[in-house]
Amino acid sequence: QENILNLQKKLPLIIDKNPWDITHKESNTFYKEFYLNTWFSLVSESRCFDAHKSNFFNSVPFEYQHITEKTIRPIRAFQPFVVFGMVDTLKDLKELGFKTFDQYWNEEYDNIQDTQQRLEEIINVVKTLSNLSTDSWLQMYKDMKPILEHNYKVLMETQWLPTLDSIL
Repeated sequence: QENILNLQKKLPLIIDKNPWDITHKESNTFYKEFYLNTWFSLVSESRCFDAHKSNFFNSVPFEYQHITEKTIRPIRAFQPFVVFGMVDTLKDLKELGFKTFDQYWNEEYDNIQDTQQRLEEIINVVKTLSNLSTDSWLQMYKDMKPILEHNYKVLMETQWLPTLDSIL
């Protein structure tokens, strides 16, 4: 008990940073002009290769999602997004409490195991979205406003890192 009290006096003491903490802080900086001049964001996440095939970074397999500031920025900007990440990136975002845009466009690409095939499906989605009229986009934005607001609220109001009290 005495050690815990001594440690609490020294807090915050950061020995190792959680990747979410780093990317969440980095997501606070972005250029709003990019978002004001586009209908949606095409996000290329840091990790998008098949976990079971990856020889990247000294052959360490990527068996977990690493959602970065690249995905966080459009959420913060109230903008819809398409994500080229590892398989199940959108599924994992939903498990974190976010909503995606499957009622507006096909997000089946998220389930495709093969990276090349996943990318090809994303390209098809982007082509479809790029061909929508301004009127279609304006109506879609009105309709998806609750999702955009929900995602922003989840991002800003969720305590992403545990506190010392919750660990002890």
